[in-house]
Amino acid sequence: MLEDETKTGFKLVVDGYLQNEQSLKKVNLQKLEAGNHELIFLMDDGQDLHRKINLEQPAHYQYVLQHNYKGERKLRFRGSYSKLSQNALVLDFNRKMKYQDITKTIAMIDSLPHFKTKPDPTVALKQAEISPIKDSSRNEVTSFVNTDPSSELKEKITPIGTFTQADTIVEKTPVKETSPERDQSESAFSALQNSIQLNSFEFDKIQMIEEFLAAEKIKPLQLETILKELKYDQSRLQVLKTALSKQAELKVEKALFLATLDYELSRQKAETFFQ
Repeated sequence: MLEDETKTGFKLVVDGYLQNEQSLKKVNLQKLEAGNHELIFLMDDGQDLHRKINLEQPAHYQYVLQHNYKGERKLRFRGSYSKLSQNALVLDFNRKMKYQDITKTIAMIDSLPHFKTKPDPTVALKQAEISPIKDSSRNEVTSFVNTDPSSELKEKITPIGTFTQADTIVEKTPVKETSPERDQSESAFSALQNSIQLNSFEFDKIQMIEEFLAAEKIKPLQLETILKELKYDQSRLQVLKTALSKQAELKVEKALFLATLDYELSRQKAETFFQ
């Protein structure tokens, strides 16, 4: 089963064959042999997704399209089930319609030689007719108008008014200095937190957090907040272990992180991470 949790809608291409001509948000695809397959999701918003999957043995597998904390669309494996979803259209894998990626066609056309034509002189003249230049010393705008290609440029001066005393007084307010790196890190963490709160699956939350930890540095209070967002101690232990392995300086806040765990056995397990 393939489901688009971004609510965008897609047409599915499997191994080079289009499976549905009408856009869908969920589909059960049957009679697809075990092994490696190439999937292309032709998304309604134009941001197509190419992925390869490996079906190890015949079973009912579920994959979902989601946004990660950066807003990027990802295909995630949800698990295998004994029955198909009853509220999704059922399609049999078919090789009726061969799909050719339009980007390959465009690339082929662009590689062909093109005839070059000389630019239209009338178009070039119109583009160069007026070029405004502001003269700050005289408070005027000087426009050079070329009325005849063979003649010299003629100067045309247009007054734009005079300054009053009030116009010359500008009150400067102090600008608070910010670090672009700090702003980017705070924004990434806010996006992660929002994604976690919108997702109801613990497995997906852990994946998002580990993706964040692989790309960004996390602060102690941020890590505490994320641990509290998780439902189970097992999930918290997995995230805590990953964070400490990437940022050893977080170990000084041991008491802060241990307080997020529900059970004594979990705290004893976590103690080993700080050694």
